[in-house]
Amino acid sequence: MSVLEVRDGAKRVFLPLAEVTFVEAAGNYVELHRAGEAVLHRAALADLEQELADVGFVRIHRSRLVRRDAIAQVESKSSGDFTVRLADGRELAGSRRYRRPLLKP
Repeated sequence: MSVLEVRDGAKRVFLPLAEVTFVEAAGNYVELHRAGEAVLHRAALADLEQELADVGFVRIHRSRLVRRDAIAQVESKSSGDFTVRLADGRELAGSRRYRRPLLKP
């Protein structure tokens, strides 16, 4: 899968996954973040996690997925939690519960 079909009423948007840097849960929806914009998609984060695992997305928090090749740096905190800095400069909080899957090659 290299493109995700996102429905917006009667419209269908075909979103290239290479443009999506991270995904955040928003109730019964997810926000797909790319180049300064967020696209709302009706899907459960857990379902999307399964679909996107094969194209390089990994869960870093109970409400967040990130594309591995968009990560520039991972900074650990004394609590075990961590901060992920993306190539575009944005920072995302990660939970220690999801640290091990992030660090797997």
